[in-house]
Amino acid sequence: MARKQIATFLGASKSLITLGDHIYGLSGQVEYTDTETTFIDGETGKYYSDVFIQFSTLAYTADDPTIKVTFNGVLVVGSGHSHTSLSELNNFPLRMIIPPLTKVKITVTNQDSTAIQGFIYLKGRTYEQ
Repeated sequence: MARKQIATFLGASKSLITLGDHIYGLSGQVEYTDTETTFIDGETGKYYSDVFIQFSTLAYTADDPTIKVTFNGVLVVGSGHSHTSLSELNNFPLRMIIPPLTKVKITVTNQDSTAIQGFIYLKGRTYEQ
């Protein structure tokens, strides 16, 4: 009997990917500074999504990241963090409902010009309307 070919991980993608009733986005390692840097940029389909968004860095620093989540160009979450709260930021994901046919963009900005390595992953389930 022939085996079915299945999808495999080919690398990080800033877009949103659906697999069955799951949705995810993996930014991979991204360097950000005081210029707004895109980590995730994709569009949902004809379903709504219940997702967790997690941000992490490679090291704890004295820098202060600001994370923005926009839906169709409208800022829906803006979250600034001081170096004293980075450990909390690395451990607690943001949970959101994303409406159908929504362009989702997640950006990060450092408050100074220091280059920091960060990651964002988004994961969740999709539900038909």
